[in-house]
Amino acid sequence: MTDTYTYTVKHGDTPVKITIEGLPEPAAQAAAAFAGVLTQRLVLLEADERRRAAYRVEADGTRQPVALNLTEAQRLDRARRGELGSRPVTAEIHSSPHFGGTVLRLLSESGGITYDSDVIRLEIERWPKDGAMTPEALNAAGAALARRGFNYARGAQWAPSARKGSAHPTRPDTARVAIAPTAAYLAYVERRFGPEPEFTAPAGMDFKRAQRGMWTYTATSGRTLRLTWSPALDGDIWRLWREDGSGKAQIVGRGRGEHGADEALTNYRTKNDG
Repeated sequence: MTDTYTYTVKHGDTPVKITIEGLPEPAAQAAAAFAGVLTQRLVLLEADERRRAAYRVEADGTRQPVALNLTEAQRLDRARRGELGSRPVTAEIHSSPHFGGTVLRLLSESGGITYDSDVIRLEIERWPKDGAMTPEALNAAGAALARRGFNYARGAQWAPSARKGSAHPTRPDTARVAIAPTAAYLAYVERRFGPEPEFTAPAGMDFKRAQRGMWTYTATSGRTLRLTWSPALDGDIWRLWREDGSGKAQIVGRGRGEHGADEALTNYRTKNDG
């Protein structure tokens, strides 16, 4: 069991609960305060984006207002299209003695990385002095791609791509290959942006949907349980939280994958009276 702290910050006029785990209470309070500041900044940025996006330019040059009240389905559709537009299509190995290692970069169609996590340090024993096309580097890159849910595109092969000005043109420090998502990755995307999973709550525990990926149940004693779901490539993550009324929450059940909700709830029921 892990002690956690739950705080409420304001997103505009809307209260939003955040849960902080693994920090001492003073540090958790400081983190919550900082989250509140970031949230207010986000509100300002969103307002600015709305102002800029509130009108579209027609063919005749006139500006027409655009409706911004999106439904959850519309927001998910936008997010799905954003994922597709930023999805990696190229893998690049870059080996450099300047930082003493080799990294795998996952590049989108625009040729850049989208997230910091798209740069993966390859755990190989040494910097391959013979460049990026060594078996050690290629094997490590292939394993890293598999963990991220990608494989080589049909017929694609690693090819050296010496950077301009390289001191060793015959031993290029960069190699690239076209990549494609695996079936597991596409299934993860569908879970991430598609319908929420269904689960069967134990008799007498009437969970109500609070927001996407979160359901709550309040017992007659006043105790609140919160079931959360987070899509993940290697098996969706389910957690059951118990709130004690003082702002603290504790994980009392966990589960993974298709039957993760049942596992989390069963783990709790076997130790408690509900």
